[in-house]
Amino acid sequence: MEMKKMRVLLAEDDEVNSITVRKLLEHNGHVVDAVPDGAEALKRLLEEEYDVVLMDIRMPRMDGIEATRRIRYDEKYAAHSKVPIVALTAHAMVGDREKFLAEGMSGYLSKPVELGELLEVMRRVVAAADQTEA
Repeated sequence: MEMKKMRVLLAEDDEVNSITVRKLLEHNGHVVDAVPDGAEALKRLLEEEYDVVLMDIRMPRMDGIEATRRIRYDEKYAAHSKVPIVALTAHAMVGDREKFLAEGMSGYLSKPVELGELLEVMRRVVAAADQTEA
């Protein structure tokens, strides 16, 4: 099934991971804006509209959990509170998926990210968000 082209916000502090994910997504027709931490992701969300946010968990300045909490619950980000957010983490442990979903994230992927899995999770969380808005 052909996937719609998405505008993606990637919050990832590791430059190699950021470049890798961005290139994979751009090669598949998506538009990607990459930022190095949660604080920059929040700033960018106020400036642009995104179909999905890929959020690293451990980042300097502001981690992915805190950024997600603000997107979901801070009035300042109310217009963006429903954007699908996918947790990206290198520290995949039992219970992490459930913990991140409980924090307001829409999906979860462990690193290293595999393209097929990434595209499937993006497709699924965006479709679910579209269903809840309809």
